[in-house]
Amino acid sequence: MFEDWGYAIAVVIGAILYAVGYESVKLLFDYIKEHGSVSKKDKINLSGKWHAVWQTSANRKEVINSEVLTIKQKGHHIILENIVKSPENTLGGYLWRGEAEIYDNRYVIGDYLPREKNITSKGSLYFVLNRVGQFMVGKWVGCNYDYEFTWGFGVIAREKNVAQEEMNKLLNIRKGAPYNNNRRKE
Repeated sequence: MFEDWGYAIAVVIGAILYAVGYESVKLLFDYIKEHGSVSKKDKINLSGKWHAVWQTSANRKEVINSEVLTIKQKGHHIILENIVKSPENTLGGYLWRGEAEIYDNRYVIGDYLPREKNITSKGSLYFVLNRVGQFMVGKWVGCNYDYEFTWGFGVIAREKNVAQEEMNKLLNIRKGAPYNNNRRKE
């Protein structure tokens, strides 16, 4: 008897899929998957113009690059692209594109690749958003103009001065000072 119910349920589901179309059902499941764990009002929105500061190298000497980025977001997926090459690193700077996922409204994990031919720099990104989504701090790891395997700090912020301030805090870690991303409310 239960076997007949299982067959009947399968027939009904098949009929529904046929009636509304596979693509419609797929869109529904994609929507549920994307919006199921975080309500729309609580989801962080990172779309827009950002300022990035990167610790890297040029001619095997440390350089702090600055760039303007655009971030486009769809659900928990973001695409990051620099607008122009870093002015501080004319030798090693390049146009790049990154893709990442946002986890728990806080952690940004992804990768980046060059948008130009004959550039071999590429790697991975790991960033942590501050609680209100105004900046993120983290690290990149990969290869660059100088090295096959290297890494550095990175800060991406909505305001250029915030990116620079947070980078200075990260660079002080090397000097033994702890990093504190809790900004005082004034």
